[in-house]
Amino acid sequence: MLSALLANKLDNYSNLDQAWVQVILDHKQVIRDECNILEITDEDRSRFKFKLDHYLRENSVPVTLHWVTKFINELEMYEDFTDRKALYIPFSTYRIVN
Repeated sequence: MLSALLANKLDNYSNLDQAWVQVILDHKQVIRDECNILEITDEDRSRFKFKLDHYLRENSVPVTLHWVTKFINELEMYEDFTDRKALYIPFSTYRIVN
């Protein structure tokens, strides 16, 4: 029952799907090369220090993509990210590559 409840709350980017996680791990550079780049303003640096999840939510990054964003930017959960000028933000839609 718990897994059914979780499934309703998660989207296709969940880190609970081990096969999906492996795809991300195996394709880190490809994902990074295709990311949007989000500039971090001085105001945001001050406002969101140690609050990466809040910053990502404020910038409309889906919660289940936060782990991918942290991974491709090589950030830890509560790390101060404000020494960076920008973050790589993965696309939130699937793209078919031929």
